[in-house]
Amino acid sequence: TGYTTLQSDQNTVTKDQTTITADKNAITQDQNALTQDQNAVTKDQAQLALDQKQLATDQAALADAKTSSNYSSQQTQLQIQQDKQAVQAAIQTYNDRTSQLSTLDNSKITIAQDQISLKSAEATLNSDLQPADATTIAAARASVSNAQAALKSSEAQLQSAQLTEQETVLRAPIDGIITAVDVANGAPVSGSTVIATMEANTKNESLVQLTVSQSQIESVKVGNPITLTVDALPNATFNGKITQVYPVPTTSSNVTNYTVIANVNNSSGDLKPGMSVNVEIQVANQQHVLTVPAISLVNFGSMEGVYVVGTRPQGGSLSGHHHVGGGSGSGTSTGTSSGTSNGSFGGSGSSAASAKLPSGVYFQPVQVGIMGTSTVQITGGLTAGQKIMLVPPGSVLSATTSGSTGRGFGPFGGGGGGGRRGGGQNG
Repeated sequence: TGYTTLQSDQNTVTKDQTTITADKNAITQDQNALTQDQNAVTKDQAQLALDQKQLATDQAALADAKTSSNYSSQQTQLQIQQDKQAVQAAIQTYNDRTSQLSTLDNSKITIAQDQISLKSAEATLNSDLQPADATTIAAARASVSNAQAALKSSEAQLQSAQLTEQETVLRAPIDGIITAVDVANGAPVSGSTVIATMEANTKNESLVQLTVSQSQIESVKVGNPITLTVDALPNATFNGKITQVYPVPTTSSNVTNYTVIANVNNSSGDLKPGMSVNVEIQVANQQHVLTVPAISLVNFGSMEGVYVVGTRPQGGSLSGHHHVGGGSGSGTSTGTSSGTSNGSFGGSGSSAASAKLPSGVYFQPVQVGIMGTSTVQITGGLTAGQKIMLVPPGSVLSATTSGSTGRGFGPFGGGGGGGRRGGGQNG
């Protein structure tokens, strides 16, 4: 930028110098012409004086002629007219010389102004040629910082204005026809206020309003696929996707829920307004993973696992945190799932997960991933091809249980603190 400014200043100085040279040449020519004009003016002034003197003589002669019968009045009048014309021509020539003098004065003023511009340009050039000191650099950097801050502030104001403008427009999630407007212009509204009612202009899609609890809403995103069934249509399944998640919750009986809107393919036209539906929302999807039936998964405190049919590999151990005392007695399970069992556990210091198991069955802790409707992803602890028991062994199931749910996903599953995962979000 500094180099560009310096180059511009140098070009300006060169241009001004060229202009001044041209003006000086023009002044020299004007001065020569002025000298000639001044000589001509002097001559014209002398001629004018002679013409005026002659005019006075002619006028006197005219007066004499009026009293003299031998003098020709017509010739005298003609001579006077010629003298007046000569005087007018002399005056015009004098005025032309005066105009040229004014032009010369204007040229002198122009040269003076050009000289001032040249000096200013030379001063700017000298200033640009001087190296910048620390104070100048700091001031320039401060100016740049201030300009950047002002730019960011302006951009933020623009974004705020654009957002405000966008929020003045209501957009429907589907194409349709407004059949009713439920609020007046200027009326206060909330997140649950119905603004307008619309009817889809196509039978191929239906708008479905879902209610999702606050514990699950974080997993629900726009674009998630859904599967929908209706009790009145037991043999029909409808597919769609989430199109909108309302940010404002609704609270009823101290229960907080969120409204979710989905578009569902209804090309058959079987879905009717007002129907109650069952919806599964697919919040995650993984291919080629190891899964087990959800009913086969049991909890022991913070440990989850399955019962494997076979012999525990050499060196394998049961890692967990849930143990009971030796002999026959009662044990209490604590953890994500809670319950009390009165069953018998054999072996001093042995794990409850391994107590009273049939021959050829052992408990294997696992790590779980995505929870499906009826299956659970296993990310560690099992390998493909291993056989597991669909339900816990009968001796463990004989324990009576009380309390609760297994990690909030399904009913408590019997056995010493055991439980299973029920249906969660479709995986």
